[in-house]
Amino acid sequence: MRNFGFFNATHFIFKHSLWYFFIIPVVLNIVFFALGIVFVDDLSDYLLGLVQFDTSYSWLQYGVGFLTKIMVWVISLMILFITGGYVTLILMSPVLAYISEKTEIIITGKTNMFSINQFLNDIIRGIAISL
Repeated sequence: MRNFGFFNATHFIFKHSLWYFFIIPVVLNIVFFALGIVFVDDLSDYLLGLVQFDTSYSWLQYGVGFLTKIMVWVISLMILFITGGYVTLILMSPVLAYISEKTEIIITGKTNMFSINQFLNDIIRGIAISL
């Protein structure tokens, strides 16, 4: 059984000039990642300031600080990666609805009139699905 679905879809996307819609989620994820890195760095520095204690064992303070920073980074980045995908889907739902309509027009030739009510329903449906 041969399945060339991915290659057919990629060819379809480039043939009908739909590739530029795939730049939007990439840019959104880069922005979320950059903002997340700044937030995580500030959060880890703040928590590191809370963990510091007065001791004559400098190696202990260094070890606790190092482990605290690693734990904050790992947990925060996991949360960022999980929520970033959902936020991207929520923000992309109107664009995905438009791409779906455009693809239907290309494949079937059937055109639909634009309706603001249907557009808002698509936004709500996309948000509900991603949550």
